[in-house]
Amino acid sequence: MIVAIKLNPEVALELREFFADVTPAFHMNKMHWSDIRIDGDVADEQVYKMIENSYDLTKPKR
Repeated sequence: MIVAIKLNPEVALELREFFADVTPAFHMNKMHWSDIRIDGDVADEQVYKMIENSYDLTKPKR
């Protein structure tokens, strides 16, 4: 399974260099969005943090 998450561009580049299973998101803005392969080389705890950060970047401002 693959999950697309939004990341800060600088963070996305670093993660893509470090993890083989973090790649530019398919059919999304590749500067801000990355695909993460679940059960790949990214630890579950790291994936959870990435998802929480992605939510924070995409949630509506009040």
